[in-house]
Amino acid sequence: MHLMGLSEMVSQVKASAAHLETRGVIGTGQLWRDGLANTKTIVDSISYVWEKAPVTLPKMAPDEFAKLTAECQKGWRQRFSAPVFGHQPTVSDQKDLYLPRLKYELEILKKLDFSGYFLLVQDIVVHAKTNGILVGPGRGSVGGSLVAYLMGITECDPIRFGLLFERFINPERLDLPDADLDFMSSRRHEIVDYLVQKFGRSRVAGVSNFGTLGAASAIRDVGRVTGLSDRDYSVSKFVPKKHGANVSLPECREVGEIDKFANTYPEHWRIMEALEGTIRNFSQHAAGIVVGGCDLVERAVIEDRKGSPVVCFDKRMVEDQGLVKVDVLGLSTLDLIKLCVDYITERTGSTPDISAVPLDDPNVLKN
Repeated sequence: MHLMGLSEMVSQVKASAAHLETRGVIGTGQLWRDGLANTKTIVDSISYVWEKAPVTLPKMAPDEFAKLTAECQKGWRQRFSAPVFGHQPTVSDQKDLYLPRLKYELEILKKLDFSGYFLLVQDIVVHAKTNGILVGPGRGSVGGSLVAYLMGITECDPIRFGLLFERFINPERLDLPDADLDFMSSRRHEIVDYLVQKFGRSRVAGVSNFGTLGAASAIRDVGRVTGLSDRDYSVSKFVPKKHGANVSLPECREVGEIDKFANTYPEHWRIMEALEGTIRNFSQHAAGIVVGGCDLVERAVIEDRKGSPVVCFDKRMVEDQGLVKVDVLGLSTLDLIKLCVDYITERTGSTPDISAVPLDDPNVLKN
């Protein structure tokens, strides 16, 4: 889908007129010319600006920044009252290191109006923990946020480990935050159900993925469809990688076996190059969930897939439409940890606090 220029429009009109003539409709030229003139008149009278849509998120509080600040104050008292993973900052560190960092992060979040996002993510995590669903300690760049740590979103103290807030939110770029949240794989669906129940089915949906043909898959698929033998198109296994990614087909010809294949089947190779990069399959993002502050049909095309709504855009286009993706990941390791904790509780009668276990426990390290 794109905007046509005048020359492309004229070309399309001529093709349509010629098509009508083959169907016996003669003398439509003046009508087409009038249509083009009217179209130009309409276009000239309209102005437009291509820009990203404003962010839409559920309203989490009457004054979201005040609520965010209050949650950080509450978390400050809880986090620093006892060691977390064997670490408790001193009073002087709290004053000299933690307080300036907190003020800085809150200032950025207020400026970028991201308070609602943090409150939404906190709401999800609190619901999971309240209902016995194990949550991961933090994955990726969100670990660099002291606000996330104080709100209980992560269990990772960013100052202890020297992590940067700018890795998560760069004040120089207006990228939407993206916190990856790990939950027990066996109970991930409960998190999605909770979001639907709280915010409504019309405002919660999955996100699509588009798989494209890479160099190797283009060779294999075209070779198979056009009847080449497995032995011939098995040269796809020689497709080299640069920085972990497959190179393009023209670059692949630097490999002797692939260049020989391209010279042997030039017509097939032309088709392969033409198809490389095109969409091969349409799937769903494994973790991405969009939660909107308005009905999602106002921002995107929604498809019902296997009984669940899915936005028919990929994660990049979703952001362009102002929709924020929350990654709700299922992690089987958390199921295993929960099973171990349950066994300990069953045998000893007491439930261990995982976050109270120091990371440098000598008895653990010596084994």
